[in-house]
Amino acid sequence: MKRMLSICCLLILAVLDGSAQQKEFPKLTGPYLGQKPPGMVPEQFGVGIIDRDERIFAIAFSPDGRECFYTKSFKTNAIMTARETDGRWTEPKIADFSGKAFDFEPHITIDGKKLIFGSMRHLPGAGGKDELHQWQLEKTADGWSEPKPLGPPFSDGFCMYVSVTENGNMYYTGEDGIYMSKFLDGKYSSPEKLGDAVNHLQYAAHPFIAPDESYLMFDAQPQEGNAELFISFRNVDGTWAIPQKLDSRFNTDQEELCAFMSRDDKYLFFSRLAAGKGDIFWVSAKIIDELRPK
Repeated sequence: MKRMLSICCLLILAVLDGSAQQKEFPKLTGPYLGQKPPGMVPEQFGVGIIDRDERIFAIAFSPDGRECFYTKSFKTNAIMTARETDGRWTEPKIADFSGKAFDFEPHITIDGKKLIFGSMRHLPGAGGKDELHQWQLEKTADGWSEPKPLGPPFSDGFCMYVSVTENGNMYYTGEDGIYMSKFLDGKYSSPEKLGDAVNHLQYAAHPFIAPDESYLMFDAQPQEGNAELFISFRNVDGTWAIPQKLDSRFNTDQEELCAFMSRDDKYLFFSRLAAGKGDIFWVSAKIIDELRPK
C-alpha cells in the first residue's frame, strides 16, 4: 500500500510540474498582436506568440489591426484566429467556422465587414462532391455569421486567394493565372484574365490588389524553382507594367508567397515556406514607395 501511495504521489507531482512548466500566454496589447513594428527589412511576425510547430501562412487583419486570421497546416489545413478583447489579445485558436474541413487563405475586406476564405468543404447542391470554393462570412454584432458559398461567377470555375478593392472589384487566382471580376450594379461581371504583362510569368498566383488598384502584388515562378514575390504598378493608360521582382530582402532560396497589406497601409505581410515549415513575415509598407516608379 505504501508503495502504491508513493507511486501516486510521484505521478501527481509529475503532472503538477508539467503544468507549471507550460508557458502562460503573455499579456499582449495594441494592434498586430502588440508586436514591435518592423522597419524596411522583413522580420518574422509573432515570434513566440504564433505556434510554429507546423506550417503557417496567409495572414489577414481587420482594419484596426485587432483581429487576425491565418492558415495553419497540421493534420489538415485550418484557419486560426486571435483578437484583442478587453485590452488583451487572446491566444490563437482554430476559428469557430473552421477545423472540420480543409480551410485556408483568409481575406478580410477593406471595410472589415466580410471575411472570405478557401475551403474544400461540401458545397450545398453539389451532390456530395467536395471541391475548392470560396466561402464568405459577414461581420455581425456578435462576431461573424455562418459561412456561405461565394457563388457565381466564382463558383463556376477554379477560384483561390481572393483580394477585394475598395469599390468591390475582386482579383483571384484562376486555373491558369490571375483574374479579376468587376463589381457593377450590385453584382459581379464575368471574370477577365489579366494581360500578359502579369500572366506571362509561370504560375502567377495569390494576388493582393491595392484598394485603389494602383498596384498588384503576387507570386510566380519565373523559372523552374520556388515561388517569388513580384509587384506590378498600373500605368496611366490602365494597363499593368512589367512586374518587378522584389529583392533579396524578400525573395530567398525558399518560397515566398501570399502578400497582404494591412488595411491601415502600414505593414506588408507575406509567407515564407520551406521543407514542410512555414512562417509569416512583415515589413514597413514604405517599401511600396521605394519600389514605385518615379
